[in-house]
Amino acid sequence: MEEQTESNRRMEEWVELLQGLDSNRVVQALGEKRGRMDGRPSHRVRELTVVPNVVPRHSVGSALVTCAQQKTVVVAAVTLAIGQPVTSEEGDLTISLTNSSSSSSSSSSSHGRSGNKEEELQEWLQQTLQTSLLLDPEQLVLVPHQAALWLQVSVVILSEEGGNLIDACFTAAVAAVRQVRLPKIQLGKHAAEHIRFHPSDRRNDAPLACRPMGILTIAHTSNNAYDPNNQSCCCMADPSRAEAEAGNLISLVVDCSSGTILAWRHASGRLDASTLAACHVLAKGRAQEVHSLLLQLDDPQENDHAMKE
Repeated sequence: MEEQTESNRRMEEWVELLQGLDSNRVVQALGEKRGRMDGRPSHRVRELTVVPNVVPRHSVGSALVTCAQQKTVVVAAVTLAIGQPVTSEEGDLTISLTNSSSSSSSSSSSHGRSGNKEEELQEWLQQTLQTSLLLDPEQLVLVPHQAALWLQVSVVILSEEGGNLIDACFTAAVAAVRQVRLPKIQLGKHAAEHIRFHPSDRRNDAPLACRPMGILTIAHTSNNAYDPNNQSCCCMADPSRAEAEAGNLISLVVDCSSGTILAWRHASGRLDASTLAACHVLAKGRAQEVHSLLLQLDDPQENDHAMKE
């Protein structure tokens, strides 16, 4: 709790600094710097695709996210459980993260640190989705004090060659939750029982109300850590694996409606106000882009087509 309070205090200080900066000029300056290893300008992100309902018969919501020319692939699926409410009027959401990519196996055997990174990412995903209120937990309550739905989100990394797992995992989890349709619930005398979910009933099932949000991770370097010929600080949006390993990462979760920073994740290293300003503007743009994509997937006809395929 103390760490979260300190984090909120630092974020408020940053927001005050941002108000005095021309963020658009900062982003423009970033775009004028030399291209990166893959030829992108510093502010350019790679195309991201989301396919809904890839696991229709074994989940109440799922999504497949690919990015970095399909070199990073993550799938997320949501299942339901029924239990005691967290409080009298709240259900819960839990995240589990598994890395089944071949590169993870080799990295884990040679360095022994892959598991720690995945545990940290899993913990951050769950904390962020809960504290940023992706969904109102009150809508998961069936009977106050007695029964509530628990959303169990399983995130599986299929490939990580393209880097930026943070954005891919976060987007897959959010997309999967947005696809959740709550089946009809039958309450017994002593316990709650749910009727078996069937894909053909999706049109009649109730969708969850989710907060519009998106994420962008940026690698920032200084002191020629990434490019020996560039002595100045460099920010690289949507970093590749090489860029992520060379720089410090900052991830910003942004509310698509207000542009407010909902959560952030920053590795070691100093982050000045002008760099944060650029990150914030870029994150707002990326969040709007991804949210527009997810809105298109909310179309029942599109979802039915995806399930048939």
